[in-house]
Amino acid sequence: MISRKIAIGRLAAALTLAATLAGCTSTPPQETTPWLSGYTCCNLHYDGDWISDANYSDLPFIPAGAPITVTPPAKDSYRAYASISGRPFRLGLDYGRPVQGTEQWLSQVVVRDDPRINNAAWSLDVRQAIAQGKVMVGMTKEQVIVALGYPLPTKTPNLDSNVWRYSQNSSVEYDVRWENEGVSQVTKAIEQKGGLPLAQPAKPAK
Repeated sequence: MISRKIAIGRLAAALTLAATLAGCTSTPPQETTPWLSGYTCCNLHYDGDWISDANYSDLPFIPAGAPITVTPPAKDSYRAYASISGRPFRLGLDYGRPVQGTEQWLSQVVVRDDPRINNAAWSLDVRQAIAQGKVMVGMTKEQVIVALGYPLPTKTPNLDSNVWRYSQNSSVEYDVRWENEGVSQVTKAIEQKGGLPLAQPAKPAK
């Protein structure tokens, strides 16, 4: 009798652990009906299956224009489940919560029209920079958003600002500076070692 009780207890513990681990995966719980569908607005950086609103530029990224579907986020949740180019991901509103709701953020991430259609009319230098997840002097705001994503609203409350702040990682931030509607400079918020996601225009052939 005692051994049977032990066996039942171990089974219950195993089931509890399995349920906990399942909650850590990118598989949406029950609800699978798409809530949003379209294309990724911009280059989205990821860590495993996690995409944060911080969009750290040091991480690998999914290119702008990838097909994406998102299931409805749970009420008062800062997380959503998505399929991007057939691959499951979790999307998390980690830092913009004080000023932005999950649905508002997701409506920026998912766009109806493929941004690559507009990209085709941009210069080769700009398109190459975007493909590398970098910005370059002279880029427009639309082009920077495609390359880097939206800056966190807690760091850049107004997109009409002359400075947009981005993050390379959890400790390094940099500023994209604007003049006459174009990028004039990219600088580190605090002087630190390491490069910036800044592309240089190709030299013309001689």
